[in-house]
Amino acid sequence: MTDHIKRIYDKLKQEADLASRNSQYMIGGGPGGAYGDPFDPVEAEEIEVIEVAGKPNILIQVLEETEVRGIRASYFLVSGRYVGQTLDDVRHGNLGGHYGTIALSIVLPEKLEVLKAGHHKESIKYLGAGTSHPIDENPYRTF
Repeated sequence: MTDHIKRIYDKLKQEADLASRNSQYMIGGGPGGAYGDPFDPVEAEEIEVIEVAGKPNILIQVLEETEVRGIRASYFLVSGRYVGQTLDDVRHGNLGGHYGTIALSIVLPEKLEVLKAGHHKESIKYLGAGTSHPIDENPYRTF
């Protein structure tokens, strides 16, 4: 392999490796009351996009299980909380003057496959507002 071809190959391989990496976030609960249950920020990784009630949500998995409302949670759904916010806004922290505010739902224990099958009412509990900030934006991720 010539040096030029090897450099091209190495660059393409590096980009493919980056594309396979999931974006990571710090998510946390709201301030309490009507604005969502408070819980300390935890690291989470994007898994996939799931549509709930006609609206796309990012399914994330926390790196360490956390407890919210007495429920041990490994998975959450996040989306923009305000009209006009997109998943890309959430992914890149472009939430306007809303300081990382997101809509946050917990995926109930043992209900991930039920959620993926489209049975949302049985598998999630809406928590209200939460916060999200990207830790590691992945510009190569395209789903």
